[in-house]
Parts: sequence; C-alpha cells; structure tokens
Amino acid sequence: MLQGESVHKDSLGNTDTLTDGDAQFIKAGQGIIHKETPRRSRKGLQLWTSLPPKQKFEEAEYYSYKANTIPTFKLDENEIKVIAGEFCGHKGILPTARPTVLVHIHFENSNEINLPIDANWELGVYVINGQVMVAEKGPLQIGDLALLTEGDEIKLQAFGDLPVDIVLLGGEKIDYPLVFDGPFVMDSKENLAKAYQNYKTGKMGSLDGIPF
Repeated sequence: MLQGESVHKDSLGNTDTLTDGDAQFIKAGQGIIHKETPRRSRKGLQLWTSLPPKQKFEEAEYYSYKANTIPTFKLDENEIKVIAGEFCGHKGILPTARPTVLVHIHFENSNEINLPIDANWELGVYVINGQVMVAEKGPLQIGDLALLTEGDEIKLQAFGDLPVDIVLLGGEKIDYPLVFDGPFVMDSKENLAKAYQNYKTGKMGSLDGIPF
C-alpha cells in the first residue's frame, strides 16, 4: 500500500487494515476468497506470482506487515525498500515460493543509481511517480513498465524533478506450463478445472459471517 487505507477480509477468517507503506501476502494455494474495501483513497501495487506445481493445492495463507518492519537501506543517497526477495544483501519481508524480487526505489537526494541484477532473471521497471531513464533510454512516464534485457547490472536515472519512485520486479524464469482462466493460474487444464470445482462446491470457504 503506497498510500491510503484498506480493510482486508478473507475466507480463512482474517480481517486486517492496511495503511501507508504496509504490505500483505496471500498464498492462494488450494483456494482463498478475499475482499479489499477502501476506507479512504488508496494507491498501491500488487505482484502476482505463480506457485510451483507441487504447491498449487497447499493450504492457503495470509500475512500482513507494517511499514516500519519492511527492510530499508540507502544506496547512492536514495532509499530502497526490499519488499520481497533478496537484493544487495538485504532480504525482503514477504515469503516467496520461487526466487522473486519486489523493490521500491525512492529517488530523493540523487538522480542516478547503478544496481546489480541477476542476469538470468526476467525483470521489469515500473514507474510509480515522476520519470526515469533506464539504461539511458526513455524517459519512462508514470504507469510505464519496461522489460529489461539480459545483463547483470542496470543504470537508472531519475529524469526531471525529484522525488521519483519506481519498482524493480520479477524473478526466475518459469519452467512449467501456465494455464489460467479468471482468477486461477494452474499448470494444467485438469488442475484448472479442479480449482473451479473447489470454488463452486465451497471448499475455498466463504466471507459470510466475518464482520469488518
């Protein structure tokens, strides 16, 4: 949650309130129904990743983390929050089933930064606020997503007025089939059909009787 306030409710029986800078993690597993209701204007990001096939039908899980618990460090006078994965020797707070990274970079005192990245990963840069040059190409505007080419380092330059906010996101390449429909992402048509059946027969639970 970048800013704002939202109430979370799910079929595991959890209710939770997220405000500025907080983060939440949902492991869908065998199924979870959830609802997010804004209490005031909100702005945030969601990173969806696919569980490995052997974990598709594990127990669902929910966790939330307050803003002051998210690992943060300075690099070239800029602030970096490691929300998921490991980056520059800092481990993010969200659990991940596969090598994944979600990093929030806040340019405030310097307009240039060089970052080491995994040459074998599929990564992208998303602009939250301001403008940024990626490897001296651009500038990218608010809402733009740039997919990175292969390499083990990336140069980012804030363009124009500071502050500028971006996220670096992605991870290890997926080496199994992806089959999806609606909210379900599986590795086969059979498992996709099983997920729909579980939902229709109530095996994923219900939001009934869980007050806000």
